[in-house]
Amino acid sequence: MTINSSHHRPDAHRVANLAVTPPNGAAWMPEPAGPASAVPEPAALASPGPASAGPADLAEASRQRRRDSRSRRSQQRRLGRTRRGGRIARGDAIAALVTEQEMLGEQRDPSQATYGETVVHGLGKAIGDAQLSQTQRKVNRIVRRSERLKVRQAALLIRAGHRPGDRVRHPLGGYRTALEARKDEDALRAGIAADAERGSGRHLRLPAWLRRVPAAVALGDFCILFYFFAGVTNVNWSQLASASTGFALVIAALVTGVAYSFLALAGNRMRNYKDGSGAVAVRELDGLTKATAYTSAAAIVVLAGLMFTRMRAELLDALGPHAAATAIVIGVALAAVSILANCLVMLVHALDGSQQVDQAQALGAAVHRSFALAHRQAECAAVYGPLIAALGRQARRAAVLGITDAGRRRAAADQIIDAARAVHQGAGPFSEPAVSPNEQPGVVGYRHSEAMPEVDERPLRRALEDSESELIWGLPTWPDRGPPAR
Repeated sequence: MTINSSHHRPDAHRVANLAVTPPNGAAWMPEPAGPASAVPEPAALASPGPASAGPADLAEASRQRRRDSRSRRSQQRRLGRTRRGGRIARGDAIAALVTEQEMLGEQRDPSQATYGETVVHGLGKAIGDAQLSQTQRKVNRIVRRSERLKVRQAALLIRAGHRPGDRVRHPLGGYRTALEARKDEDALRAGIAADAERGSGRHLRLPAWLRRVPAAVALGDFCILFYFFAGVTNVNWSQLASASTGFALVIAALVTGVAYSFLALAGNRMRNYKDGSGAVAVRELDGLTKATAYTSAAAIVVLAGLMFTRMRAELLDALGPHAAATAIVIGVALAAVSILANCLVMLVHALDGSQQVDQAQALGAAVHRSFALAHRQAECAAVYGPLIAALGRQARRAAVLGITDAGRRRAAADQIIDAARAVHQGAGPFSEPAVSPNEQPGVVGYRHSEAMPEVDERPLRRALEDSESELIWGLPTWPDRGPPAR
């Protein structure tokens, strides 16, 4: 073949195509037809191997670079279109992962994720985070309602716990806390119960209707005495708003009050000398009790005489002198009724219970308000318990639903990666074992990987912890029973 170097110099590609390599490896060229200066140097064509194949490899490398550039641009576009709203575009994601594996061009460990697979996992994580954020807002609303109820419950329990510290008036004088007065009442009632178990009747109470007799007698005496003294002071019944009416009221109240006070004092003093049978041991009365009893007896006689005198006078004025016998009989009857009524007042005070029973009753009345209020506050606080528990169950259900939805997003990303691996087979023909979501407390997909980004569950976990935690520490305690009876 003749090469004319004066007009056309062959390039390296044509020279490489014309070169013939003999069996000994030396490059051979046909003899030139033109001058010797137009033929390439023998040293440039003498060495075989890379020098002769270099231009072809460079062209192939150039084409490969262009193919890689197109693959990268395609992968970039597909990865950019992978997330569409709240889901992952399955087709674009699979195509991007297949292109990435073709670019890698080698088998790899399936337990190690590529950058593209990590991006798909990251998209699943982002969508799962958005789902958990929505769930957290729902759980936060439930938790705020629960916390408001917990605050009310805690406030009620704190107030109820401080009620035993209220200062109350003690029957023996001074002020003590309601809890201390309650302990004194319990001690007195324990002694009363012990005496009752031994068969003692000194603490027995009279019937309720009989305990009201002294007040009724005092009211009846006052009305009768007011009528009698109104006649003495010439009260004009058509004009009650007068000085004579007021004077009659004052005298009647004074006489009734003094008489009733002595009768009640005598009865209370005699009550301290009741024996086991419930009767008053008269022979064991002290001097003061006897003096009070004698004074009360004298007052009873004076009141009876006053009743007799005024009733006799009223009847004589109304019926005339010829009804003297009738006036005496009615006057005596009224005096006898007065004596019996006043004696009954003294006996009721003497036989109704004992001093310990009165003290226990007074202590119970003193602490009743504080402990009744504590009981009502604790009851209202207990009502909030089921409501708080129901809100906690609602919050946990909402959290589980949110975690499940976020896990489905993660599972969708794992499914896309599995589909891409099934296409390119660059991670082996066999799948890894799947993960059971029933054995995991948080968000999981199908697979576990060291390079897999995890969904942030901290805000949701904190909200659930707040829904299950209590707001009460170190509350004061109070007796675990209802308010005392009056």
